[in-house]
Amino acid sequence: MHAGRQLSETPPFPWSRPTLAADKCIFNLVPCLNNFEREFAQFLEKAPDIERFAKLPEQFGFAIEYTDNSGNLRYYEPDFVAVAEDGTHCIVETKGLEDTNVANKDRAAQLWCENATRLTGDRWSYLKVLQTAYKQLQPTRFEDLSVLAPGDLFSKSRSIPELSVVTLRHSVQCKGGFLPEGGKGTVVHVYRDGEHYEVEFAEPFPCTVTVGASDLDPA
Repeated sequence: MHAGRQLSETPPFPWSRPTLAADKCIFNLVPCLNNFEREFAQFLEKAPDIERFAKLPEQFGFAIEYTDNSGNLRYYEPDFVAVAEDGTHCIVETKGLEDTNVANKDRAAQLWCENATRLTGDRWSYLKVLQTAYKQLQPTRFEDLSVLAPGDLFSKSRSIPELSVVTLRHSVQCKGGFLPEGGKGTVVHVYRDGEHYEVEFAEPFPCTVTVGASDLDPA
């Protein structure tokens, strides 16, 4: 497995938009696209349960592939990466307004985090922070944002026992076909205390697939 690139390898670049001086960031100034990003960067800098963070600038070149509503392959550039005091790595997307492809981007980012967790052994989570919800919440700690997440940002998910019947939250590719959203299967193996599951399906065709906890609901 390739070790990847470090943010410290990003070449220097000019920036004319809002910035923030931050001790927890690898860059001397956090390069923000708008005032909400700057406000959120300031929150990460002050949050006592965040060890380090960075804005992910376009110059670093990190992007997640996703398929838009028309079936076209596109690339999505998340806003921030942060490491919490418990070691959780988090990809964070801040949003003022949502477009029609937000759900596709969210799903791609969640899959990226699930794969990163599986490949690296570090826990990765995805969090979308809407500006209106953030303003209402007025968080002081990063863990305060867990109410905005579909699952638990920090602790391990509660495991679904083996032989439990589960349903898919969305369609999943398997053996060249697709298992439909709402399809029912049986858990045959639990990985990493419930972060991933091997699930056996009988319909619409026999198939066994490994999926993340966020892909399933108990039936």
